[in-house]
Amino acid sequence: QERRHFNFKLIDMCDCVYMCKGWKKNERCKVELAYAKANGKKVKYEDMQWSLKKGLTKQKECGNI
Repeated sequence: QERRHFNFKLIDMCDCVYMCKGWKKNERCKVELAYAKANGKKVKYEDMQWSLKKGLTKQKECGNI
Protein backbone atom coordinates (compact mmCIF):
# COMPACT_ATOMS: atom_id res chain seq x y z
CA GLN A 1 0.00 0.00 0.00
CA GLU A 2 2.92 2.38 0.66
CA ARG A 3 4.11 1.82 -2.90
CA ARG A 4 0.67 2.78 -4.23
CA HIS A 5 0.84 6.12 -2.41
CA PHE A 6 4.29 6.66 -3.91
CA ASN A 7 2.89 6.05 -7.41
CA PHE A 8 0.04 8.48 -6.73
CA LYS A 9 2.56 11.14 -5.70
CA LEU A 10 4.38 10.61 -9.00
CA ILE A 11 1.11 10.91 -10.92
CA ASP A 12 0.35 14.13 -9.03
CA MET A 13 3.59 15.63 -10.42
CA CYS A 14 2.79 14.70 -14.04
CA ASP A 15 0.77 16.47 -16.71
CA CYS A 16 -0.01 13.24 -18.51
CA VAL A 17 -0.05 9.49 -17.93
CA TYR A 18 1.20 7.14 -20.65
CA MET A 19 -0.39 3.68 -20.66
CA CYS A 20 1.80 1.06 -22.34
CA LYS A 21 0.49 -1.91 -24.30
CA GLY A 22 -0.88 -4.57 -21.97
CA TRP A 23 -1.99 -2.16 -19.25
CA LYS A 24 -5.46 -3.72 -19.20
CA LYS A 25 -3.93 -6.96 -17.84
CA ASN A 26 -2.40 -5.25 -14.80
CA GLU A 27 -4.62 -4.33 -11.86
CA ARG A 28 -2.16 -1.73 -10.53
CA CYS A 29 -2.20 0.03 -13.89
CA LYS A 30 -5.99 0.14 -13.81
CA VAL A 31 -5.96 1.71 -10.34
CA GLU A 32 -3.34 4.27 -11.37
CA LEU A 33 -5.32 5.12 -14.53
CA ALA A 34 -8.49 5.66 -12.49
CA TYR A 35 -6.55 7.90 -10.09
CA ALA A 36 -5.05 9.89 -12.95
CA LYS A 37 -8.45 10.41 -14.60
CA ALA A 38 -10.06 11.38 -11.29
CA ASN A 39 -7.35 14.03 -10.87
CA GLY A 40 -7.76 15.52 -14.34
CA LYS A 41 -4.57 14.14 -15.91
CA LYS A 42 -4.29 13.67 -19.66
CA VAL A 43 -3.97 10.05 -20.72
CA LYS A 44 -2.21 8.64 -23.77
CA TYR A 45 -2.43 4.99 -24.82
CA GLU A 46 0.40 3.28 -26.67
CA ASP A 47 -1.86 0.74 -28.32
CA MET A 48 -4.41 3.31 -29.51
CA GLN A 49 -2.68 6.60 -30.32
CA TRP A 50 1.05 6.39 -30.83
CA SER A 51 4.00 4.22 -30.03
CA LEU A 52 6.49 5.09 -27.33
CA LYS A 53 9.11 5.93 -29.95
CA LYS A 54 6.78 8.44 -31.64
CA GLY A 55 5.50 9.65 -28.27
CA LEU A 56 8.91 10.80 -27.17
CA THR A 57 8.91 13.31 -30.01
CA LYS A 58 5.50 14.66 -28.99
CA GLN A 59 6.27 15.95 -25.52
CA LYS A 60 4.31 19.16 -26.11
CA GLU A 61 1.08 17.14 -26.29
CA CYS A 62 1.64 15.41 -22.98
CA GLY A 63 4.26 17.44 -21.15
CA ASN A 64 7.47 15.67 -20.22
CA ILE A 65 7.19 11.90 -20.44
